[in-house]
Amino acid sequence: MSDDLFAEPPALPVAPSPDYKQRYVAYLDVLGFSSFVEWIDQHPENRASVHSVITKLRNTLVKNPHRGAFMFTQFSDCVVLSADRTAEGLAAVIHGALILHRNLLGDGFLLRGGIAVGNLTHTDDAIFGLGFLKAYAFDKSGSPPRIALSSDVTADIATYDPTWKWDIVVGADHVDGSPMLNTLYEMEGYGSRPPQAGDLVLDRPAAQIAQGISSMACNRTLDTRVRAKWIWFRDYWNQAVSKQGILPKSVWLE
Repeated sequence: MSDDLFAEPPALPVAPSPDYKQRYVAYLDVLGFSSFVEWIDQHPENRASVHSVITKLRNTLVKNPHRGAFMFTQFSDCVVLSADRTAEGLAAVIHGALILHRNLLGDGFLLRGGIAVGNLTHTDDAIFGLGFLKAYAFDKSGSPPRIALSSDVTADIATYDPTWKWDIVVGADHVDGSPMLNTLYEMEGYGSRPPQAGDLVLDRPAAQIAQGISSMACNRTLDTRVRAKWIWFRDYWNQAVSKQGILPKSVWLE
């Protein structure tokens, strides 16, 4: 018997370890999606709606190595965004979160989560690190349907160039004052200047959203915890559209 049978196999080349470094991380969860899937299971004629939401989560954003090494990963009803800890990286994460929020709000879904800072590995195959756990904690806490900002993020913003216009997209929870993304900044500023080419026309979609918020906030058949989140968002919406007084408020339905 040949001794070669017992020889150690040649060593395989070791793949380089992926970067594990400080990054901005956003964890975003679609509220109410699980209940929606349960309802769809009994109403097969509406199953295309689930595919539409998942498609928006997956296709709204694109990875961009030239913009803060921006990455995103979608799994089920959640999305993780991350980018380098630079002003450009933070802008990329915030911009991605705002676009996702806008697209899903039009379908009657709210996003909840947060943006944090921490060491992270984010590749096509893996996401791990303290940064992910910090961002995930914002959703796990059961907070209102807001995208919260960690104290590290707000501290960084205070040192970044104000020409990035952080003051427009960063706001505070109208109930407890916690820092969060002002996801309704477009609604808040709508009509503040003369229309320009390329501006979004929000009158019709805003009216539809306001009606949808009213329906959910006034629906007494909903679980009280779900309804409370829509009531929080209704108050946030009304506060935002009141700034210019052009777009409709969400009203109580009897």
